[in-house]
Amino acid sequence: MSIRRLGALCALALLAVAACSPGPGAGGQLEGTQWVVDSVWQDGALTVVPELLYADADFETRKVSGFSGCNGYDALYRAGGRSLIVTQPRSTLIACDPDSMALEQAFLAALGNSRFYTARADTLTVYDGDRNAILVFDAAPRNPLLGTWVVDSYGVPPSTVTAVLPDTHLDVAFRVASVGGHAGCNSFSGTYGTNGDVVRISQLATTRLACEQPVMDQETAFLAALQGVARIDSLGTRLNLEDRDGHLLVGLVRPAVLEPGASASPGPSAGVSAAPSASPSPTATPTASPSPSPSPSPSPKPTPSPSASPKPTSAPTAAPTSKPSATPSGAPSAPASTPPSFPPTAQCKLLPPDGGAAVATLVYPGTWFTVTEPPERACRYFDPAEIDANDTPLDTAVRADLDPTPFADAVAKASDAANWQVVASSSFNVRGAPVTCVRALATSDGAGIPAGQARYTCFADVKTAGTVAIWAQGTPDPAFVAESGVVTLMTFLSTFVAPG
Repeated sequence: MSIRRLGALCALALLAVAACSPGPGAGGQLEGTQWVVDSVWQDGALTVVPELLYADADFETRKVSGFSGCNGYDALYRAGGRSLIVTQPRSTLIACDPDSMALEQAFLAALGNSRFYTARADTLTVYDGDRNAILVFDAAPRNPLLGTWVVDSYGVPPSTVTAVLPDTHLDVAFRVASVGGHAGCNSFSGTYGTNGDVVRISQLATTRLACEQPVMDQETAFLAALQGVARIDSLGTRLNLEDRDGHLLVGLVRPAVLEPGASASPGPSAGVSAAPSASPSPTATPTASPSPSPSPSPSPKPTPSPSASPKPTSAPTAAPTSKPSATPSGAPSAPASTPPSFPPTAQCKLLPPDGGAAVATLVYPGTWFTVTEPPERACRYFDPAEIDANDTPLDTAVRADLDPTPFADAVAKASDAANWQVVASSSFNVRGAPVTCVRALATSDGAGIPAGQARYTCFADVKTAGTVAIWAQGTPDPAFVAESGVVTLMTFLSTFVAPG
């Protein structure tokens, strides 16, 4: 039975139960309005969405779709009277900054818990089965830009439209008043204004990573084109941003979404054509170059794109999606009491160097591999290709370590201006554990890696056990940016526990 059909049957059964139960809500018209999230149920309370974050919902006949904070999504729904049931969403598979991912997790969870609703001319309120208001939406202003887009093509003066370079990924996310995204090497952010037909984008701030020259040239040309747009030509799932004379400057398409439970595609925009949009040639003049800023945009970043071919293995390496079994401590296993996750994930236990009690459960992409033995290497190496556990040293895309150094000292060492140029740093909380993520370039041999190399590390405080560090390092290029996204994703999904 297909996932869609099964989801529809489940929705009908739930709807029948809800329709017979007392509950809040008065029903109303869902379709014909783009609803922008104002508040979402998070940590046991209805919480106003921060100004720079954004999620929305567009209800069509039996389908709801939109932008969930980091990814595009769609799902089936049933509405009758005051009852509203939404099936498990399909989604793109992009990793974002922690704030965007926290919003997305809360938003999709609330959407899946929908049972009742009230829709008025400018407000939609959704309730769960316990009568809690878990989502509040406002009717969106007329704005075809809202949501996330993949860059399909861009204009290069004096009169050329060019497709995005192979193996690079550019995206743009428009919130209510802010815009951000990934320009191929660096993240960018700014503000914009529109009345639905014309648009003005501010000067854009960027991070300061360095990539190969063709990628940097593309980034400069794309950002100049984006800052020069003036008109909007909306074509449904395509969007052309033009100059005042109607010449194409930036061609955008909606990212593809995947069926629940599907494996992540190799690239961040599978199914999206790279051919440039047909449009008159641009005549744009580049605007001033973007002014650098150390603050990264809360915008989608590409998922990891495996580039290394699988290595031959001389020792068994467990596939992370295997069925749970009685395995040694440190072996990956799927949670036994929770439903399958999406994107698919696996988990393993990170042990302290002295072999004491487990201090951290790490959750990682379910299509990746990790090392399960010997114990001193278990749950410390992660890669999209199979890993030979006998290699010395092991070289994988993402690493995890338990450092006996106190949390504050570990963060200070990774931010030491004598050895590092800090590009970005952010602090947040993951299930009660203080976490700080640092992206930095090595400036001296004292950093422990060659000068000019980049390292992105998320440190989690596990109190008396020290500090868990999840990290990636390499030349600052799109592959490193993708690996950094996996570091953020793993950190956000993990549980960190100090031994009792």
